[in-house]
Amino acid sequence: MKYLLMALSILITVSVMGANKFAVVDMQRVILEVSQGKKAMSILKAEKAKKEKTINTKKQNFMKQQKELEEMMKNPAADKAKAEAKYKQLAQTYQMLQMEAQKMQQELMKKEQAAAKKILEKAQVVLAKIVKKEKFTMVFNKAALLYAPPASDITNQLIRQYDKSYK
Repeated sequence: MKYLLMALSILITVSVMGANKFAVVDMQRVILEVSQGKKAMSILKAEKAKKEKTINTKKQNFMKQQKELEEMMKNPAADKAKAEAKYKQLAQTYQMLQMEAQKMQQELMKKEQAAAKKILEKAQVVLAKIVKKEKFTMVFNKAALLYAPPASDITNQLIRQYDKSYK
């Protein structure tokens, strides 16, 4: 809401000053659709699948051990100390599994953010060239606006120029 109000006040101020040319860019779409973004997302997706496979294997092993413990507890002749030790071991395994899954998510998120940051930095350079050539007064991120005329959207142009500049 704060950004919307700020954008509106800028628009009003600038429109009072005279003829201006505005544009809108969907930066999230730029990140996902430029060739480097597609490549980065593909690599991250493959890495995520590999790590999820490892975690799923560990989860299956955990569930197998859990069933063994349940069977042990059903047996009245079972050694109580052994069962308690197995229970404690399973509880630790469960916690480690949860922490490993959380760590994996955080690592992937950091890698995704780093890739997006690199793309955004390069996109800013390309955008500056487009702004200079087309003589735009201001360019807004589409995510911060409620409405913009479709003709003001230069996202496709930015994606094309980005891919041309950074093959």
